[in-house]
Amino acid sequence: MRSRDSKPAKQRQPIVESRATTDTPWWPAACVILLAVGVYANAFGNGHVWDDPIVLDRQLDVFKNVGTVFFPPRDIPQYSPDYYRPLTTLSYLLDRSISGTGPRAFHVSVVFYNALVSLLVWRLGVLLFGRERRGVWAATAAAALFAVHPIHSESVAWASGRSDVLAALGPLAALNLALDPRARAPWVAWVAASLVFLGLLAKETAFPSVVLLPLAVAWLGPDERRWQPYAVACGIAAAAYLTLRSIVLTSVAGGTPAAIDSETPMKILAAVGFYLRNLMLPIQQSAYISDLETSPLALLACVLGIAAALVAAAWSWSRDRRVTFLLTWLFLAIAPSLAIVVKIPAAPVAERYLYIPSIAFCLLVGWGVGESLRRWPSRAAEIGFVTGIALVVALGSMATIARNRVWASNMALWTDTAAKNQTDALPLRSLASAYIDQGDRRRATELFKQALTRRNDARGRYVLFNNLGSLALQEQNLDEAQKLYEQAAAIQPESEVLYNLGIIALQRALAATTDEEQQRLGESARRRFQSALDLNPHGPEIRVGLGQSLQALGQREAARKQFEMALADGLAEPTAGAVRRLLTAMAGK
Repeated sequence: MRSRDSKPAKQRQPIVESRATTDTPWWPAACVILLAVGVYANAFGNGHVWDDPIVLDRQLDVFKNVGTVFFPPRDIPQYSPDYYRPLTTLSYLLDRSISGTGPRAFHVSVVFYNALVSLLVWRLGVLLFGRERRGVWAATAAAALFAVHPIHSESVAWASGRSDVLAALGPLAALNLALDPRARAPWVAWVAASLVFLGLLAKETAFPSVVLLPLAVAWLGPDERRWQPYAVACGIAAAAYLTLRSIVLTSVAGGTPAAIDSETPMKILAAVGFYLRNLMLPIQQSAYISDLETSPLALLACVLGIAAALVAAAWSWSRDRRVTFLLTWLFLAIAPSLAIVVKIPAAPVAERYLYIPSIAFCLLVGWGVGESLRRWPSRAAEIGFVTGIALVVALGSMATIARNRVWASNMALWTDTAAKNQTDALPLRSLASAYIDQGDRRRATELFKQALTRRNDARGRYVLFNNLGSLALQEQNLDEAQKLYEQAAAIQPESEVLYNLGIIALQRALAATTDEEQQRLGESARRRFQSALDLNPHGPEIRVGLGQSLQALGQREAARKQFEMALADGLAEPTAGAVRRLLTAMAGK
């Protein structure tokens, strides 16, 4: 018998119901997929832009097997010392195995991944908001907004921007699995943690899911679902990832030093403001954002926004933990991107970093739609809300389709970016490179020189002098080219500029009129090529130059060896054909 003053233990009701009350219609999911594919259909024809040639042509050749994907060599050209993304690399290799080096497969695949993420957002919305009519409308509104949100264009319409899309897939599938009332087996926690691990292997921005998955189970799951196994499994997944990352990068944090100064806290706060503002109103989008709004008014608005979110999270804790969870998800998902403020201060924010946070934002919007339909259950109110959702989705679709065109080519991308960022040199020098691709060397030279007057870091000045040297070399102005290349080498003696200086010395050696002059210039070329090869042993074209300089010095056997190694390293045509013919001629003598 219970004493009169005792009270029964209060049982928390699960947010996710133990079984469905109605069947979930299939048509909203189909509409979400059609939206996600339809708004990016015009991205199928996009070319390789920005870093795509570096990533998909130069770097990808280094990954010759699964071992090198998970344990890449340390001397990959222009490869960030902070990146450990083997799953993303595998996706590139898969695309190339399907259609070669052409851009179409690289774009079709990421549109497919994004459609799958959109579908998972819809399914998670159904789990959170319920399977009845109001819940399905809320889930559909969230997923439709996610599918057409213009902030995703950088991640989906750009082949090299896919890492955030892949990083979202695993954790989102894990949340769907963990919150599904039908998945009660003990091994579910380990499968879910494995999916989180896959997200980590795509990009480090998936790391908050290590915390979010146990929180979701603890705050939203059915009573019989304990969160501790999820915490243990996710902890092991995180430890495995951090161990791999530390082995490959020699440290968990990577190799880029943090640039922390007295203004860093303000910049971090401004970055949060940038991300929140662009989630709600993605206007004036730009591929290269170098300056943050740190005025007192802007920082105050950010502080007020964060404070409002904290108040909402606290208020909803005892009323509706879905809001608390989604707000926690939003800010935890933003957190990894704030490291860029101190890691890459020249470009402290980027739109692609909002891909994962936008999932929580869109689900919050969906929650608002569901609650509005609950408070005003009339048919007229439902029609009004559906009409409003359709209008927002239509506007988002038009904005995304228009933004995809910006990512269609380097000319379109950098014309747009240079018009929006008139402070930094990078947009101008990238636009100049686009003019080079079109054969307009005069316009490219003008833009490179103009870029020298804008804000540049050491890397930027190096690129400008190196590119101006290459333009002078194409005009056969060897003296001017050498002067510009030497200015670049004085800033950063990288393999590319050393190779270019070797080319000039080799040309002069081959044109020398005396044996003494040929030997002196040939030896200069050999030293340049050898230094370039020491910095980049994965450059077969460097071996060709080294072989030619050795041949000019009369060292035929050493030259032949370099030519053969260049072919073995995957020398591209038509240079490979020329080298084969040269080897045949050398063998005939």
